[in-house]
Amino acid sequence: NSNEYSQLWRFNLHYFEWNRKFLEKKLRTGKWPYDPKFLRLLINDWIDNNKVGTGDGWHSYTISLRIRSWILFFRICPDLLNQKIIDSLWKQFYWLYLNKEDYIGGNHWLENLITLLIGSLQFEGKKSEEIFEFSFKQLEKELNHQLLKDGGHFERSASYHLLILEGLIELGLILENTNGLRPYWLLSSIRKMINWAFSIRLSNGKFPIFNDNPEIPS
Repeated sequence: NSNEYSQLWRFNLHYFEWNRKFLEKKLRTGKWPYDPKFLRLLINDWIDNNKVGTGDGWHSYTISLRIRSWILFFRICPDLLNQKIIDSLWKQFYWLYLNKEDYIGGNHWLENLITLLIGSLQFEGKKSEEIFEFSFKQLEKELNHQLLKDGGHFERSASYHLLILEGLIELGLILENTNGLRPYWLLSSIRKMINWAFSIRLSNGKFPIFNDNPEIPS
């Protein structure tokens, strides 16, 4: 949370998404590029130094991305999970539910809903079931609203479109593997978004840079 760095950079650190590259290497090669216990140390350090509701780490958008990254890590390395981390995941998950970015809408609201669905499947109990049912209905509603007839996201940003698409594919796989759900509206949205992504892809394999859109690797 140091003011020496831009908020955008601080947000990226709080996402913990950089860990996905290490997970991918582990899944592809069977070997870790480093001792995974080191990541647990970083996670515990984050918990100790980011008190509930304080700093960029408790922004609803950073929570949305971080929860999913943590869940993936601990599903692959369950022996590194402990009660302290479980308690923190629940606090972040429930904080997100109480601080949803529905007032902002757009890609932030979709990211919130994707995470609430994935997070609700990690816990048992009435409250997590309620959050799942709420988020399931809201995501269907928002996709109907935010996806245009050509399959593109209404913010018309290739980067946001691809990030949302990645999250929806991840959600679809988790829903199917966890409880056998294959919602037609979700599969249809993914198919439309994939078609749009292919339709705008440039001849050099890259994507056009317009609106709030950094250059995306091909």
